[in-house]
Amino acid sequence: VTDNQLIQAMCILQETFVEYAEKSGDKTSMTQADFALMLRKECCMQLDSNQSLKEFFDKLDSNGDGVIDFNEFCVLMATFLKLLEPM
Repeated sequence: VTDNQLIQAMCILQETFVEYAEKSGDKTSMTQADFALMLRKECCMQLDSNQSLKEFFDKLDSNGDGVIDFNEFCVLMATFLKLLEPM
């Protein structure tokens, strides 16, 4: 992976985060509704119930402020990448 590819990937992560976060008026944090929409549209992932969504969201919300910030979002994306790594 080149430096340029890494920079492009980080830009895409940031653009995607802001695209969904600003739907609720604050481009620095994603609400649970923003997060659910992002999961459906970008990750083709829909959780079985509102309870499953809340549990997943709460685990990502490491500081407990009720929203997901960019750092918490990056933890999710890094986890997804790790899961996709060949063994």
